[in-house]
Amino acid sequence: MRGAIAVLDDGEPDPGAWRRAGLWRREWHGPRAWSRQRGDTLVTYVHGLARRAEPVTWHDGEPRLVGRVFDDPRTLRGDDTTCWALATRRHVVVGGTLEFNAGAPARFTVAADQTLARSHDPFSLALAASAELALAVLDESFARALYGALCNTTWIGPGDARGDFTFRAAARYVEFLRGPGAAVLDLYLSGNEGRVQADVRAALGAIGWRLRTAADHAADALELQVRLREWSGRPIGHVVPWWELSADGRAPATLVDPSTVPVAPPPDPQALLDWLASSARIDVFDYQRAVRLADPCHAG
Repeated sequence: MRGAIAVLDDGEPDPGAWRRAGLWRREWHGPRAWSRQRGDTLVTYVHGLARRAEPVTWHDGEPRLVGRVFDDPRTLRGDDTTCWALATRRHVVVGGTLEFNAGAPARFTVAADQTLARSHDPFSLALAASAELALAVLDESFARALYGALCNTTWIGPGDARGDFTFRAAARYVEFLRGPGAAVLDLYLSGNEGRVQADVRAALGAIGWRLRTAADHAADALELQVRLREWSGRPIGHVVPWWELSADGRAPATLVDPSTVPVAPPPDPQALLDWLASSARIDVFDYQRAVRLADPCHAG
């Protein structure tokens, strides 16, 4: 990455910019990407937007390195030493401030307003945070191949995280990755859904994601059976049901009415999952885990 993209001094002007091309359209002029050295941190820009900053020190008690920080559309101080940023950590996008220091890595501080932190799908987050992928998807053939690879497939990432898209969502997301000004490709139902080319497999592998295989599917089916047996042995009201949480996050006085819950678990797997949820034996994370384990999509 560093060898392929020019590295600018902190004070050099951006070598590329968007220009109006007609009433509703803009075109990009200049190199697609460049990097800027700011202290010990190298910030990589794609189409003028910061997509990665490394290394960055994350402060939440003990300093640690964050894999990627991206999207700094506005500054907070006139001297441009501090900017707004979105950081990724544990599959969550968090808003905060990124402070650049001469001779030291940039320091990211989570904003005090916790409403700025929001959960995010880890797969789409990983795609959006990759500067390499943002560059590659500007090529039309790669964009079409990426769309096909996201359809009717399941990908496994760090921490056994799972990622998948519907056909329509995959088309929209690839267009989003290409950014404003890129030619519209009309990807939806274009004919290569479910096909994974070697270059796309390698690109996603480089950011820690691989295709779910038949062996993964078999292992997931066994794990699901174990978990369903375990959850069925829990008492009613084992967890706080997520649909009854009040706005301030406190649990209601009564979790469930035991008289409305059938005593025996139903044999049908989907009905069993609904029974576990309605009796507050599982929470939303257990439910989502079960759905992922039951996913039939796999390669091979």
